[in-house]
Amino acid sequence: MEGEEEPLLPPTYNDVLRQRNLKTNEGDLSSQFTRRDKVLSHIKHSYSFKSLFAVKPIDAFLLDRESRPAGHSLAEKLGLSDLLGYGVGCTVGAGIYSLIGVGAGIAGPGILISFLIGALSAMFTALAYSEFAARVPVTGSAYTFAYASFGELLAWIIGWNLTLEYCISSAAIARSWGDYFYYFWTQWGLDPPTWLNDISFGPTKLSPAAAAIVLLCTVVMLFGITTSSTFNVIVTILNVGVLIFFIGVGVSRVYPSYWYYENNSFVPFGAASLFTGAGTVFFSYLGFDMVSSLAEETKNPRKNLPRGIIGSLGIAAFVYVGVSLVATGLVPFPLMASSKAPLAFALEQRDLAWAGKVITVGSLLGLTTATFTGLLGQPRIFYTMARDGLLFPFFHWTAKRVQVPVIGTILTGIFTAIIAFSMTLEALADAISIGTLIAFSLVCAGVMMLRYKGGPRTYIPISLIIGFMATSFTSAMFFTHSHGCIVLFTLSGIFGIVSIGLFIALCFMKTYNIPESFQCPLVPFVPCMGIGINMYMLAGLKPAAWIRLGVWMFVGMLIYVFYGIWNSKMRTYSGELDTPKSPNGSIQKIENNGGVI
Repeated sequence: MEGEEEPLLPPTYNDVLRQRNLKTNEGDLSSQFTRRDKVLSHIKHSYSFKSLFAVKPIDAFLLDRESRPAGHSLAEKLGLSDLLGYGVGCTVGAGIYSLIGVGAGIAGPGILISFLIGALSAMFTALAYSEFAARVPVTGSAYTFAYASFGELLAWIIGWNLTLEYCISSAAIARSWGDYFYYFWTQWGLDPPTWLNDISFGPTKLSPAAAAIVLLCTVVMLFGITTSSTFNVIVTILNVGVLIFFIGVGVSRVYPSYWYYENNSFVPFGAASLFTGAGTVFFSYLGFDMVSSLAEETKNPRKNLPRGIIGSLGIAAFVYVGVSLVATGLVPFPLMASSKAPLAFALEQRDLAWAGKVITVGSLLGLTTATFTGLLGQPRIFYTMARDGLLFPFFHWTAKRVQVPVIGTILTGIFTAIIAFSMTLEALADAISIGTLIAFSLVCAGVMMLRYKGGPRTYIPISLIIGFMATSFTSAMFFTHSHGCIVLFTLSGIFGIVSIGLFIALCFMKTYNIPESFQCPLVPFVPCMGIGINMYMLAGLKPAAWIRLGVWMFVGMLIYVFYGIWNSKMRTYSGELDTPKSPNGSIQKIENNGGVI
């Protein structure tokens, strides 16, 4: 309309060249580029240190959201109840049904403490997430937050790790769904064919049932976010009700002596096992991360996203603690650790077979919503990365009628179904948590990075943050692998003292960039606590998890080097023209609130 300003649009690389050509036509013939010069200049600029660590301004994210053309937009239809449904649906079910048995085998009855450690870390991280989500209400989750604080290279690493997190977590939950699905038929005296969920194939076992539930959830997602939300909220309410039923029925049959079944200790395998167990089951709390990926489909995101993130985490933590306490008191933990359907098995061992059948039905509902919501977040990450030019453009396409990223949703479903079909739950568990913990740690660090930017010597707090992360991880590695060795234990203490000293130094640093919306409380205490606990859980993961992460990162870096760098939209912000271009051809400045161009 007349009198209204036209929306600002980021310039393309061709726009940059066109501006250069205009300068040339005005008489600056010495700056004329040959084709070879243009290619060499682009290579030099793309691979420069400054470009790889260029931070995308927060206003640029908001501009991308507001200027989405038809065929590339998402439907803004979700309220607080929808976010709580998605967060709880993704969280409650992911770990309590699928990994409580695996975790009990690692930490014994102390799995309760492992869940509490995970909840504490998740709460610290959720507060950091909430500030970021209010600052940058854009889909993309930790990838977006890293881009706004650490720059493109680390944002790519986080985004690529998130693909590992969402796809593999959904696959792991689907494998557990297959186990419960098979167990459900045996409870009624039937003998289903083993090929439904257990086909031996070399070192692994194949599960057609797990692949089938992934593909079914993918089809439901293609009907649009409103239909998906209604389905999810209904099933989530039923799921939480079944878990409360488990606590109510099981608490009357608890044997307290089972909590001290081995070595007469609640923690039979030592304190280090608690962090190892927490690292294994930590992906149980990734639901709040998925909530932040729905930012562009949320009404009033600056208020509803923090409430949805913190609320879903609080509900999940309460349920996890209650269920794990009752479950480890019903049967000795070694028996539960060897069962593929541990909650139903525990009730059956206490002569509550009828209740076990109810739990099996509830577990199928809960694992369905957890698989569904895990799949829902992944295409949104692809959507944002493609919009930034780091992934192929078809991930940014949306269907006009339902406004969902169709290609990304279909490819995610197929890829996850293949993983669920071919990999066992135990093989997937550590791979999920390692990507999640790294992403969460960088989000906590990113909140501090944004708070301290704007001062005269920004490099000092940034150096302290990096040093704190490094020393915390080193201390955790020495502690986790000490196994009674006094030298390693002493080194752990030394690095721990250094990390505390760095934290104290951060407390005396002045903050400049405090948001007007939701604020993470007690900075730097809350983010540093989140980082510290995450580092200890990372250190407790198995070497195989780090090997898988290394292979995954190698593949990701190949894509980034040969595609992402060449097509990144950030080259137009960090190159010769640092400002976006409006449709009428004028160059206009983007104000930088919390980011550095």
